[in-house]
Amino acid sequence: MHYLLQRTTSLVIALTFFFGTIGNCRAANFQFSPMHVNLSEHNSAGTITLTNADDSPIRVEVNTFRWKQETNGSAILNPTNDLVVFPQLLTIPAHGQRQLRLAITKAPSDFEETYKVSITEIGTFSEAMAHATNVAMRIQANIPVFMAPVLDHKSGTITNAGIQKKAITFSIANTGTSHFITKDIRIIGIGADTRQSFSQEIDGTEILAGSKQEYHINLSREQCASLRALTIQASAGNQHLMQTIAAPSTACNA
Repeated sequence: MHYLLQRTTSLVIALTFFFGTIGNCRAANFQFSPMHVNLSEHNSAGTITLTNADDSPIRVEVNTFRWKQETNGSAILNPTNDLVVFPQLLTIPAHGQRQLRLAITKAPSDFEETYKVSITEIGTFSEAMAHATNVAMRIQANIPVFMAPVLDHKSGTITNAGIQKKAITFSIANTGTSHFITKDIRIIGIGADTRQSFSQEIDGTEILAGSKQEYHINLSREQCASLRALTIQASAGNQHLMQTIAAPSTACNA
């Protein structure tokens, strides 16, 4: 099944390269609900509703992956049998719906288990040739699935904060047992007179249990020259994080 997914993906990429990126946005006519699925020891099964608002049927393949994170936020997806879905191949009729059933086969652990249900549109080579203008818009959706830990505890911390070579670096680490979404991340520069010299907001993101998100923010010459200290603030779930560090005398060295 995973070989078929790779083969289909390669075909789409190859045809996209040949025909360019023109096409109608038929992916906008495909919806799924819910946006993510929460499972637990007492609720180990769920459903996902797929809706096709297009005038033509859509054929899709469904696969499951264990989901981990790189420190830059990129997803690491590895095939898994811990999460099963049915059916794995299905056709969604024009202006119709189909349901996916999913269930977890693994008992809860100390940390939240995270998965992705991958939905990929498939088709024959002749269909791709006949509808070449749509090839670049093949449907690809990855739906998060969370299996609750034995004890749900959200906790985060700011780590590895520093200023060097006219750049600010720090990480937000998830030290709890389940994921959280960061928001209101702000870095505040403090000048020699203890007044705020600059302020910058950073987009939040989802951080899985045991993972961290690294940040690297370049400073202008003026910002760096005026900097004497730095405060980093962020909301992580229902927790407010804050750390202040002094700027070293070498902060602006190249």
